[in-house]
Amino acid sequence: MGDEGLKASMKNLELAFQNGAFDQFFKEKIEEMHLENVMNERLEKTREEKGKEIAIKLKNEGIPMETIAKATSLSLSQIKKL
Repeated sequence: MGDEGLKASMKNLELAFQNGAFDQFFKEKIEEMHLENVMNERLEKTREEKGKEIAIKLKNEGIPMETIAKATSLSLSQIKKL
């Protein structure tokens, strides 16, 4: 890129800062990250709830708690409380 190309790029960058394009871009990225975090939290909660449902069924079938813990990733104390 020659001097003219560099000057043009710098001018475009300066204009983008002035018209708020970068502010909008970063605001959108922050919102995307927030939504992704919310979705991940909900997914984790759903997995945990499903694990508890499965653990209850297995416990009612007489499956050893150690086996249930391995299958559901729940702790023994969590399974005992179910």
